[in-house]
Amino acid sequence: MDRLQARIYSTTKKYGMTLPGQKVCVAISGGPDSMALLAILKKLEARLEIEIKACHFDHAYRADSGEDSQVARRMAEKLGVKIITERNRDGKPASGLQLAARRLRYGFFEKLMEEGFADLVATGHTMDDSVETSIMWMIRGAGPHAFGGIPPVRGRYIRPLIESRKSAIIAWLAAEGIEYKTDPSNLTHDYLRNRVRHLVIPAMEEQAPRAVEAINRLGRLAQGQSQALDNIVAERMGRFTLDERGAGVALDFGAIAREPEAIRMSVYRSAMRKIGYDLGRLGLAHLDSVDRLVTLGNLGKVASLPGGYEARVDHGGLTFRKRVAPPAIIPIPFTSIMKEKIGDGRLTVAPAGFEVNQGEMVDMDKAPAGAVFRARRPGDYLRLKNMEGRKSFKKFLIDRKTPSGLRDRIVALASGDEILWAYGLFLSPSIAADSKTVSPVSIRFEPDGSDRKPERG
Repeated sequence: MDRLQARIYSTTKKYGMTLPGQKVCVAISGGPDSMALLAILKKLEARLEIEIKACHFDHAYRADSGEDSQVARRMAEKLGVKIITERNRDGKPASGLQLAARRLRYGFFEKLMEEGFADLVATGHTMDDSVETSIMWMIRGAGPHAFGGIPPVRGRYIRPLIESRKSAIIAWLAAEGIEYKTDPSNLTHDYLRNRVRHLVIPAMEEQAPRAVEAINRLGRLAQGQSQALDNIVAERMGRFTLDERGAGVALDFGAIAREPEAIRMSVYRSAMRKIGYDLGRLGLAHLDSVDRLVTLGNLGKVASLPGGYEARVDHGGLTFRKRVAPPAIIPIPFTSIMKEKIGDGRLTVAPAGFEVNQGEMVDMDKAPAGAVFRARRPGDYLRLKNMEGRKSFKKFLIDRKTPSGLRDRIVALASGDEILWAYGLFLSPSIAADSKTVSPVSIRFEPDGSDRKPERG
């Protein structure tokens, strides 16, 4: 076993990539990395107690891509390895070429595993590829989680070359006399990865010949420390969490603000993970914008996050959720018997005793003519019991610490600008039923369940 084979064997065992008896399909493009991987894993097949197979996907983006397929087939036949190939029939996309190619390629791999051809797919990602990925994410402003580059194992995908340098692989292929193809698109500067590969890394290696190994080591350490921190935060999330009901999660931003920055950042990521957010879209700039809300205590302020999500700080806490416009609340005239969909819930008005679940009791005879159920609007006010004059409804909501995200969802009964009733918050003494009421009716609002009920102060 030569040095490169020994390293790949060690990497495979170190990360527990395979189990005895598994069928491992090597994804070969015809390029140097994957061709070397197939040849070396075939040599290690008996030692690892696995069955090696191969697959090749022809994206058909180049006129000569068929030559790559031929090289791949010849190599598989030479090694006596079963191979399945497939060619893209959908043409070349006008934009997003790399993303489209990856989607097609991995769709092909998934199909092979679902059909039982393989248990695992081995890809030819090297240490160089991993470091390039780290630098790309760093340039884009990603956090330490992404700085670790390409993981050795992700689900059913394994990367046995992840601790090997491309230069060592090229030298090994030359010594073994193994044929491979070079994709000309990898030699251009059209893509960020290529510019990092051909410009950034060579400049770094001029200053430090082992720069790639050093960055790789640092990235792995940073990634491991970040994972350890995430595990610690996961155990402590209970003390930060106020509410996980509905489509969002609300946290105690005061408690979070007292934690070190690294803990705060991990808490934000954990909260976003809870609501199903793709953390790959979350960069340091986004986390910093959330952190400013928390550390400055900017009540009522919002940080926009990619994908239509937001983080909001208000009296309800630090809330992460999908940004959803409040439903339109169409005004509905107040009558003694009604059951209507309004806003994000259902409103019921019925004579006392008519409904089993009573709402708030109102004297129908005291209700002003023309009163309507509607959303709040500028200029609204209310009259509180034992208080002279009027109070701004906006000031009332602020004093009651009603979360700003809920204020535009409040269903209210109003006469002109005067608020007579607001769900979960207020019932005006001027219409409240008492012992002398002749025509009592109940008002009940049942929210759809996606939001918390406002609370009386």
